[in-house]
This record gives sequence, structure tokens and C-alpha cells, in this order.
Amino acid sequence: MADDFQEDISADFDVEDELELLRSNTLAMALGTISFLRTQGIPATEWAKSLGEIFARGWDTDEAWSPEDFLDATIVNLTAFGGEAVQAEFSDEEATAMIADFPDPSRIDGLGLDNVEGDVLYDLIRPIALACGVWYHWERQDEHVRITIRPAPVL
Repeated sequence: MADDFQEDISADFDVEDELELLRSNTLAMALGTISFLRTQGIPATEWAKSLGEIFARGWDTDEAWSPEDFLDATIVNLTAFGGEAVQAEFSDEEATAMIADFPDPSRIDGLGLDNVEGDVLYDLIRPIALACGVWYHWERQDEHVRITIRPAPVL
């Protein structure tokens, strides 16, 4: 009986549908957490920094990262969560990208999370960049977010 149910579900959902569902659920979880933290008086930036430090453990920090390599990996991760790189430029000194649709509250329309400040999710990347030895900056520019990666300053 359970096998019949699984076959019915599988017939209705393909891999793309499952990916879209995962993206929406992940965004709802992140924005829901940010909303909860706000009600508790806890700055979401602290949560983002801590989560970024945890994520950094999964990155190869033994080798030096170039700005281009780090930006490519960042774009892959943001794309996995529903974002889209609409422009990217690379040089030896700097790599930049314009990201659209991340976070995209319209993806989870109806959950009451459209007024949650989701841009703090870009702060997750800063501890990863630090661990990988690159300088990272993001800024909102209208409907897009501009990400800039540079070699880490030598101290």
C-alpha cells in the first residue's frame, strides 16, 4: 500500500518539481526563522554569522580561493536556493555578480513572510569568504544584489 502511494506521488512530481518545492520550503524555513528571531529580539545578523561559520566547515579551506572561484561557488549555492546570476564579471583583482530573485518572497506567497528582511541571508556568505581567504561584500541595488569578491588584504 505504501508503494502505491509513493508511485502516485512520483508520477505527479518530476525532479524539477521537487527542486522547486525544496527551494520554496528552504526559503520559508529561513524567512520564518528570521521572523521568529525578530519576535524574540535576537538580531538575525548573529544567526546568519553563526550559520555561515557552520557552512564554512563544508568548504575546502586548505587551498587558496581566487575571487573568480569563490564567486562561481557562491553563484552555484545561491542558484540552488532559487537565485539567478544575471551578470558576472571576473578579473584577477575582483569578481562581481548581480543576483536576482534571492531571496524571492513571491516564491512563498501567502505565508505572511513577505515583509521579512531576507537580505540578511547574504551575510551567511561572509564567514565562508573569511575561511576561504577572500574579501566579500554585498549591496542591494534596486531589484538585484551586487556581490563583490576580492583577494583578502594582506596584513
